[in-house]
Amino acid sequence: MSARLQWVVVQNCSSFLIKRKKQVYITESNKLKAHNSLRYKGLMHHQNVGVEPAAKGKRVVVVVMKRKSGQ
Repeated sequence: MSARLQWVVVQNCSSFLIKRKKQVYITESNKLKAHNSLRYKGLMHHQNVGVEPAAKGKRVVVVVMKRKSGQ
């Protein structure tokens, strides 16, 4: 299924949506920006980059996720 078709289906009915002051944000994991747009939608693209806190100390871990095109 193409990314555009997935976007049309879930753009207004995702469980991650937060609507505040006439703007729509999203709380998906591994999101660098919280915008609800096709460009920043991590569930639909084949590559996803995120930043998470490390287990110890004040460090961060950069997470790169790749998924196969058939999934």
